[in-house]
Amino acid sequence: MSYNNRVLGLDVARSAAIILVLIAHYSLFLGGRININPVLYGAGYFGVELFFALSGFLIGGIVIRNVLGHSDWRVVGNFWIRRWMRTIPAYFLVLIVLGIKTHAALSVWLVFSFFLQDFTHHIRDSFFGVAWSLAIEEWFYLLLPVALLILGAKTRVKPRTLMVGLCVGGIIGCVIARYGEVMIFHTAWMDIRKSVFQRMDALLFGVLLASAKHYWPVPYRTVLNRYGLLIGLAGIAGWVIFFLPFFGHQTRLETVFNRTLMFSIVSGCSALIVAWLDTSHTFNERMAGSLWAVVATFISVTSYAIYLTHWDVLMIGLHHKGQGMARAVGVPLITLMMTYVLAAAIHYFFEKPIMDLRNRIPISAAVPSAS
Repeated sequence: MSYNNRVLGLDVARSAAIILVLIAHYSLFLGGRININPVLYGAGYFGVELFFALSGFLIGGIVIRNVLGHSDWRVVGNFWIRRWMRTIPAYFLVLIVLGIKTHAALSVWLVFSFFLQDFTHHIRDSFFGVAWSLAIEEWFYLLLPVALLILGAKTRVKPRTLMVGLCVGGIIGCVIARYGEVMIFHTAWMDIRKSVFQRMDALLFGVLLASAKHYWPVPYRTVLNRYGLLIGLAGIAGWVIFFLPFFGHQTRLETVFNRTLMFSIVSGCSALIVAWLDTSHTFNERMAGSLWAVVATFISVTSYAIYLTHWDVLMIGLHHKGQGMARAVGVPLITLMMTYVLAAAIHYFFEKPIMDLRNRIPISAAVPSAS
């Protein structure tokens, strides 16, 4: 696994996403002193949304280059193997450790082994809680190439039309599905947020951005080179506007709008931020080689391991927090250091060797179809 040819702006996006998640969860150290709900729920929400948009953008590019336009299921299998070699090993490493530590029941092992946790709320929230977002991503990786292959064979439309049409249709479908869920079952905002099929629009916005970059590269670069900062600021402004409902009573999130359209708008804003960082001269050229670039790259490459492990390390820290200044400051810092050391060990001694092995697998094993 090489760290060359990385896009620093996207490393900054991934770093920002995991930092927002850490800020959200580490606010628990301030529980009882101040109202932490806006940070606990808001920062975590936007951090995960940025992860989703970035994942959709990166996976969308891979699917467009290596899967779309093929009619051979071996290409899809190749895509799955390469993707799962990136996400599955570390996930199961942490799952096994947590399962043994908590003496998890067989039902828990089965649910989390097949990424079914978001379909069982009581299990999802009581064990390996941060894994809910990974379930959405894994189902997305499973279904996106299948949908493209089947629709490509049935419709015979151009790959560009197929990809853009699937993204737009999928986003609209998610909004309609959420509206139906809210109107019929009165499902709460948090449960809508963690619904597998109703939140795939969060990744589809990233795929749509990847489609724009691949199929219209000149307009993509021209617009973002000229107005990238404004586009990024527009995305951040959207975040700020939708951060407001997290203040005050939790019922402010439970409006029909916030449980339906809000998710798609925030996902779109997150994609705008990714687009800006993908093409930013400040991050990708001026900061290249600087200390900040080294830090951003380190946080980025270890972010997956951080995400998997930080919550359970945090629980250890919360168990030892106290009232004195030394504990109030020292325990969170030590806990954070423990998280980064553990994540770095998992990345460099476990993830990286597997990624090196994955890189020996040919990217594609089939010939594109005539369509």
